[in-house]
Amino acid sequence: MKKFISFFIFFSFMFWSFNIFAQEAPKFLLNPIPIHVGEKSPIDGVLLTPQEVAEIVAQKKFAEEQKKIEIEKERRVTEATLKFREDLLQNQRQLDRERFTAEISARDKKIDDLESSAKTKNYVFGIALGVLVAGFGAILIVKR
Repeated sequence: MKKFISFFIFFSFMFWSFNIFAQEAPKFLLNPIPIHVGEKSPIDGVLLTPQEVAEIVAQKKFAEEQKKIEIEKERRVTEATLKFREDLLQNQRQLDRERFTAEISARDKKIDDLESSAKTKNYVFGIALGVLVAGFGAILIVKR
């Protein structure tokens, strides 16, 4: 029963909306009646001559074109600004990468120098310790 009611309501709205859209425009809109100066009109408002209507339409079109031009100009300026910022950031990133690479290379060289220096000191210390032990050993052997 609920399905039937839902179905009925759905199709009622559908056909009702078709009827609304299928209506024709009133005849007074299709065939305008000219009103002369001094005559009463069926509506309140301002009546314009065709030249005044053309002027208003031209002004609106001109204003729309000006807006389009302004929007396009602003879009291009924004696009150029963003491109400039992008290039600036890429250049900064490249400079930072080169600087960090140079720093890392300098630190690696310093580490290598320290390691070779430490090895040399270890060899010298080892040799000095060996000579010292051999000397004490020789002195002890001679004293006995």
